[in-house]
Amino acid sequence: MKKERDLKFYHGVCSSLSFEGKGVLLTPEKEKILVKGLFVGEEADVEVLYKRNGLYYGKIKHLFKMSEKRVPPLCPVHNACGGCSLDGLSYDEQLLFKKRVVEEQLFFHTSRHFDVKDVVSAPNTVGRNKIQVPFGYDRYRRKAISGFYRENTHEIIENENCVTEMALAKRILKSLNYLVNKYRIAPYDEENGTGYLRHALVRISSRNKAMLVLVVNDLSYRLPEQFISELKKDKDIETCLLNLNDQKTNVVLGKTNKCLWGKGYLDEDFHGLKFRLSPQSFFQTNHAVAELLVNSLLKEVEDIKGKKILDAYSGIGTIGLSLASEGHNVIAVEIMEEAVADAKYAAQINGISSFSPFVMDSTEFIMKETQKKANYGAIILDPPRKGTTEEFLKAVLTLMPEKVIYVSCDPKTLGRDLVSLLEKYDVDLVQPFDMFPYTHHVETLVALKRKLPQ
Repeated sequence: MKKERDLKFYHGVCSSLSFEGKGVLLTPEKEKILVKGLFVGEEADVEVLYKRNGLYYGKIKHLFKMSEKRVPPLCPVHNACGGCSLDGLSYDEQLLFKKRVVEEQLFFHTSRHFDVKDVVSAPNTVGRNKIQVPFGYDRYRRKAISGFYRENTHEIIENENCVTEMALAKRILKSLNYLVNKYRIAPYDEENGTGYLRHALVRISSRNKAMLVLVVNDLSYRLPEQFISELKKDKDIETCLLNLNDQKTNVVLGKTNKCLWGKGYLDEDFHGLKFRLSPQSFFQTNHAVAELLVNSLLKEVEDIKGKKILDAYSGIGTIGLSLASEGHNVIAVEIMEEAVADAKYAAQINGISSFSPFVMDSTEFIMKETQKKANYGAIILDPPRKGTTEEFLKAVLTLMPEKVIYVSCDPKTLGRDLVSLLEKYDVDLVQPFDMFPYTHHVETLVALKRKLPQ
C-alpha cells in the first residue's frame, strides 16, 4: 500500500489559477498545491498548511519571481482575510481570469464551447453597497473587534479600512467598534453561546444613506441609552434595527427585527424606480453593475412584449419591476415574505399594475404552472449560489417558453443547470459582469432561445 507523503514545503512556478483565484503549483507527482496571492508565472517557496479533498493548500514564504500582472495590493491584510483573493492582480487581468472561469466551467459541464463575451467591468471597483462583519473578543488586547474571517476559519481578521467598502460604511463600522468598546457591549462567543453582539450589517443606498442592523443574541437586553444616542448622532444612518439570531448557526440574520429608530427599511432607487430594502431582502451588492445587467437583460426580451414573463427567485423585484415598467406583464415568485412585501410596496409606489408577486418556493410554483399548462414568453431565473433544482428545469422544458434568461452568481452551478436546458434551447448570449471586484466571484447572464423544430 502506497504511503501518502507528508508535504511541508515546496518550491515551484505557478502554472494557472484555480476557479477560486488561487495559484496552482504542480509537483512532479502531479499533486496540486493551491496558494492564495500567487499568480501565473510566479516562482515561490511555499509552506503547505493542510490537505483537503486531495488538494494541498499553502502560503507564500518567499517570492523569487513576480508576474508583470502583479500590482501593489490595496489591502494590507488581503492574504490573511478570506475576502479578496485577487487583490494584487491588475484589474484587466482579473477580468480576463473571470472570463476564463466562465468558459472553463461551461465547457466542463456541457462539453461545448460558447462565445463568452468580455466581462463587463465595474464602473466603481470599491462600490459594495452592503457589508456584514462578525464581532468577537480579542483576549490579548481585551477589546471587541470586527472584521472578516480568515479563510476556512472563524478567526476574525480585524480591518477598519476594507478597500471594497464604501466610505460611509467604513465610517459607520469604525464608529460602532469604538462605541461597542466604550460601553462594553459584549461580543458573541461562538464556543459557549454567550455574549450579545454577533454581527453588524450596513447597507448604503445610491443616495449615500445607511441602514445599520445589529445582529444580537438576546432582544431582552437593553442597550445603554448613551450608546444609542451616540450612534444616532450620525445623520447618515437613516434607520437602525436589532435583529435577533439566538441559534447556533452560520446564517447571519434571524427572522425577528426590532427598529431602534427610523422607518426600519432603506429607500433605494433602481432603474428609475423607487424601492425599499428590508434587512433580510436581497439586493445586488454593486448598484452600478446591477443596472448594467438589467439593461442587458431588457434587450433580450424586447421582442416578446405582450407575453407573460415569469421572474423566479425574484427577491424585491428589481428585475421583474424593471421589466414591468417597460411594458411587460410579469409574474414574480419569491420564497421570502419580507422580500415580496418590499416588491408589492415598490409596485404600489411606482404605479405598476402589470406585476403580480407570489410568496412561494420557485420550484413549487413552476411545477404548479405546468399542471395548469401556463403560457410564458420568457422565464427568468436568478437563483442563489447553489443554482436551481432538477424539478425546476424539467418544468421549464415542459412549459417551453420562447426564451430563458439565467442570471447566475456561480459558473459551476450555471454550467450544471445548462446541461438540461440545452436539450431544447440554444445559447444566444453569455455575458459575465464583474459584480465583485478583487474576488473570484463573477455574475453571468445567459440568454437562451427555444430551438426551431427540425
